[in-house]
Amino acid sequence: MSTEKRRLREKEQRRQTILNTAERIFAEKGFNETPMDEIAEAAELSKGTLYLYFKSKEELAFAIFHKNLLVLKDMIRQAAQSAQRGIDKIQAILSAYYRFYKDHLYLKSAQPSENPHRQYLNRLLGYYFKGEHPKHPYAERCFKEIQEIMGCIVGALQEGIQDGSIRSEIDPGKTAMTYGNLVLLFMLHLSQGGTLVLKGHGYTAEELFDYMFDLFLHALTREA
Repeated sequence: MSTEKRRLREKEQRRQTILNTAERIFAEKGFNETPMDEIAEAAELSKGTLYLYFKSKEELAFAIFHKNLLVLKDMIRQAAQSAQRGIDKIQAILSAYYRFYKDHLYLKSAQPSENPHRQYLNRLLGYYFKGEHPKHPYAERCFKEIQEIMGCIVGALQEGIQDGSIRSEIDPGKTAMTYGNLVLLFMLHLSQGGTLVLKGHGYTAEELFDYMFDLFLHALTREA
């Protein structure tokens, strides 16, 4: 391995160490309560070295969000590739959204310490969608990943129109934007206040997701 390749590999390993360390500490202590000095110390780096990789704590937080968006995008792409007809691709994509919700966002109220990282991520997701995020490169990268996720949904809808499994009169772009954001915001709503949302209704989050997905698929499916 050349010196340059080794240097780049070590740089990327150090960057991942910073992300993993910050992710853990943010989850344990909270974003506002965690100074950059503590992240640098836990990652066994100087504060100056940390700032070479991330110019601010906000940029570091969005880098963590970006990493998780990459996970979601990969899950959605694999789901779409697992099906043949367009309507089945959409169903698989919706299932991938739900798996991401369970694995990365949902925090059971009965076990608040089960995975504090999830609680941090849903707060960060809420912060991003409020439009208050700083205009730094990582915020733009997050937006790019969300656009690519929407593009995957659009592609599945277009395939469904072509193969006859999805109604021909729908607009793929508008449909992807409407339902893609609806699912994301519903996940956020449940993850931030699931106990209050579900209280008194007797429904589980899984039941509501299933029902929402059934409504969506029914609205898309072309009648025989």
